[in-house]
Amino acid sequence: MLQKNNLKIFSLGIFLLICFIVNAQDPSRFKDQVEELYNMEYNFNSDKKLVVFAGSSSIRMWKDVQDYFPGYNVINNGFGGSHFSDLIFYYDKLILKQKPDILFIY
Repeated sequence: MLQKNNLKIFSLGIFLLICFIVNAQDPSRFKDQVEELYNMEYNFNSDKKLVVFAGSSSIRMWKDVQDYFPGYNVINNGFGGSHFSDLIFYYDKLILKQKPDILFIY
């Protein structure tokens, strides 16, 4: 009986692992959005600190983020329905390139 249950649990684990691998999302699905963000040019006040907002569509759709933080230079680098793993994948382009003083991730 115990061996039968172990086999069921093992089979379920293998099934879930296969589902996870098959459905893993490819970060390149955001390539065009990230390239557009990467190529943006900004004219900022050099006296203000730079804040980069990064994350998924909750950040991307925040169109007036600069209005909430007038004492800072703000870059909105939100993209798609991204996951944290997507942000890590594009870290160099979306965060390191900007050299922010403050980083906000949501």
